[in-house]
Amino acid sequence: MSGSVRLLCIRKPLQRSWHYRLSSSSATAPPTPGIPYSKLSVGIPKEIWENEKRVAVVPAVVSKLVKKGFSVNIEENAGALANFPNKSYEEAGAKVTSLKDTFQSDIILKVRPLIDNEVQSVRPEGTLISFLYPAQNQELIKKLADKNVNAFGQMTAAGRVPPCRVLVVGGGVAGLAAAAQARCMGAAVRAFDTRPAVREQIESLGAQFITMDMKRWVYPNPSGWGAASTLPLAAIANGNFQIK
Repeated sequence: MSGSVRLLCIRKPLQRSWHYRLSSSSATAPPTPGIPYSKLSVGIPKEIWENEKRVAVVPAVVSKLVKKGFSVNIEENAGALANFPNKSYEEAGAKVTSLKDTFQSDIILKVRPLIDNEVQSVRPEGTLISFLYPAQNQELIKKLADKNVNAFGQMTAAGRVPPCRVLVVGGGVAGLAAAAQARCMGAAVRAFDTRPAVREQIESLGAQFITMDMKRWVYPNPSGWGAASTLPLAAIANGNFQIK
């Protein structure tokens, strides 16, 4: 074994492995080879999901990337709905480009998962950072793998920040739409409806269907005090119900 041995002066006997401390005299290991930031480009496409107004990177972050050496390409009007005009990105050092040129960047930053035509635009063996939801988008993951795309899925800090709790009363068209939107935003959703047949539709959205024992509640109604009737909304909001 190459190297030097240094003896330790100790008063009490220790485990044999502690009697010697070895210090290697070999040369420092060479740095791991990599690609300099100055040779990497970052692309920021426009979000195309309906009602999506966010943009993956704001001008302040673009400025930091440029200072690190990255070249940043942003699709024209990608930040318009978030009140970040093209000029603000150009002033931060980004280049406003077409959709095709943006997707030819080495690293793609997005908010929403890619759809089919976007997957086709990503360069083979490129890198994608966005929300992926792999359990719900297995077909998307397969398509990215077929193109050898290095995909990194963003996650919320679920272990530290508790999700918002949403209660949807009624499982009609509006109620199902509200439950779906709340789930997409990461909320823990519960939904109630007097029709048991709605249960499957609610649970298919990832929400929890709740049922209640109406007879446990007595409150004033047109028939007078003491008559059991429908559950008051306040009881639902306060969580005073049985989940079955």
